[in-house]
Amino acid sequence: MNNNATMIKQEKIAAAVVLYHPDDTVINNINSYIDQVDTVFAIDNTEQEHSSARPSKELYNNPKIVYITNQKNLGVAAALNIGACNAIQSGYDFLLTMDQDSKASPTMVADLVTCATRENIKRIGILSPFHSTATDPFPPTDCVTQVLTAWTSGSLLNLKAYMGTGPFTEKLFIDFVDHEYGLRLNLAGYKIFKVNKAILTHNLGNNLKRHKFLWASPVVSNHSALRRYYITRNRFYLASQFKNNFPDFFREDLILFLKDLVVIFLFEKDIFHKYKMISRGFCDYKKGIFGEYQDICHQYR
Repeated sequence: MNNNATMIKQEKIAAAVVLYHPDDTVINNINSYIDQVDTVFAIDNTEQEHSSARPSKELYNNPKIVYITNQKNLGVAAALNIGACNAIQSGYDFLLTMDQDSKASPTMVADLVTCATRENIKRIGILSPFHSTATDPFPPTDCVTQVLTAWTSGSLLNLKAYMGTGPFTEKLFIDFVDHEYGLRLNLAGYKIFKVNKAILTHNLGNNLKRHKFLWASPVVSNHSALRRYYITRNRFYLASQFKNNFPDFFREDLILFLKDLVVIFLFEKDIFHKYKMISRGFCDYKKGIFGEYQDICHQYR
């Protein structure tokens, strides 16, 4: 076992949390990891007209929090790039990327850092925790496994890998931003590890539910119609870019897409609107229309 972990110090780790219409619960979530890193960059995508609805002054008066307001929704990828650029300019080596609805266990960052003792730190792209949700609360084991991609929230991003691989793809706006980046890291020769001992709790409310259907127990996400648009558009874009490099990944993703169509029909509400937005997402992918969704009727005439 090498001593690469000694190279990662708390003072070299910053966090970036992406905010959008945050409520006061975000303060408790940030407090769960603020003492595990040196600085938290809070990047707020809330539109200017809603800026008065920000959480309490703790968010921008805490000396460990650097509050950055974009005055409009630039998307998740752009906000992550803002966080990464600020971290690099401030001399940090690693960036913990967080969602506003996520909470870290007390030792999550330390558990991620410990994983670095197993590999050459120069080739680590991302160290990712286990994501505990209402339908999947406990990790199967405490092992460390190499994976192709990792969810954004809770990921410890090597900023040298970020500088070598390039920024997050902003035209995706939201959804599959993390998968796209993970696949790009792999192509650049970096590794992504999932550390099951490191626990991140996702507070997804009542959206995520498991249903019984015949012999199966599908998990229903209840994503909005708009999210279905982004998910569809971006997953087909990724397939067009990476399927030759990662055929198994996209074979599984196609099966997941088909299952989603069935699950929406059987268990979700607003079925017609969701199917309509899935269709629009596919059409916009084919037309090369990306960025924030624009409801312009002439696009679909």
